[in-house]
Amino acid sequence: MQPGSQYFLTSVRKAAYVRRVRRLCLAIFLWSAAAPTAAWAQDTPTVDVPAVVEGRDWQFGVDVSGWLSSGYTTWAFSGANINHLSELRWRGTDSFIGQVSADFIWKRLVFNAAYGQSTINGGVLIDDDFILDDHNGRFSHTRSAVEGNGVWYVMGNVGGRLAKYRVADNPLEGYLDLLIGYQYWHEQYEAFGATGFFNLFGLSEPAVVDHPVKIITHTYSWQSIRVGFRQFTPVWKGFGVKTNVMFLPYIWGQMTDVHWLRDDLRHNPSFASRAQGGFGFQGDLAVTYSFLKYFLVELGYRYWTVDPGGGKKFTYLVEGGRLTDKLQDMKIERSGPFVGLQARW
Repeated sequence: MQPGSQYFLTSVRKAAYVRRVRRLCLAIFLWSAAAPTAAWAQDTPTVDVPAVVEGRDWQFGVDVSGWLSSGYTTWAFSGANINHLSELRWRGTDSFIGQVSADFIWKRLVFNAAYGQSTINGGVLIDDDFILDDHNGRFSHTRSAVEGNGVWYVMGNVGGRLAKYRVADNPLEGYLDLLIGYQYWHEQYEAFGATGFFNLFGLSEPAVVDHPVKIITHTYSWQSIRVGFRQFTPVWKGFGVKTNVMFLPYIWGQMTDVHWLRDDLRHNPSFASRAQGGFGFQGDLAVTYSFLKYFLVELGYRYWTVDPGGGKKFTYLVEGGRLTDKLQDMKIERSGPFVGLQARW
């Protein structure tokens, strides 16, 4: 394979994947926007189904859910005139995230807040270094086990209820909400041990570190503006379909790195990165069922991705101060099924 061709094929696959994700997001967006509007507009007979509390212009709900998620985080930077000098990929950072959220609706005003937290349960760190541009000339490669630490996030939204309606044979009210808000998302990983190789300028040797030894700690945080909508479509006999679609048009990202075995680097931290801009998407789709008038159970799938784009990467030397290079990537994807229970008053 010619130099650069591997990177070209990887870029083509990545571009195709991005297009598929965008098409899926667009399909969800169009369906979610059209479903409540169509149901509201059609000549569906109005039925006298009981609301949670009759004659009241406000509603309150609390939702408890568990998200069986898997994360994929990439940190890459340039240096020594090489556009991808080093790339660290945290793969399969699994976490069962517990989330508590609350909704308050007054007339057509909507307020929503959520908090989620859990530990990281497994995964792998892949650390590659290159001597040529475009992911060519790999001279170092290691794999390490991920055994910590955790993930948490908090978010808040405010918006308006654009449409609400009822259908026959369903006690729930359909709606379409437009929302704007803010999110802070924090993740930390710890890698232990290493297996791999080092091969540069004729020097070739295995790269092996015993498993109990902690080698790298990464701490990430992303702050973002969120704009989007959520909708609920009642279907039949208490069943419904709920969708949340949020776009993140601007992101602030930070990362700190500690290389515990590097004696030429400081350990508070060894590296750091900052980036702002980029784009993100957060969405979920769930099937719901209402029971005992006040409760609703949901089962669905959630997908989040955040990419603040390029920025700056800093190296903190024990002797020599701080070096500055270009940050190439500091992005994350987290997705998986979730189940939840909501109580409404």
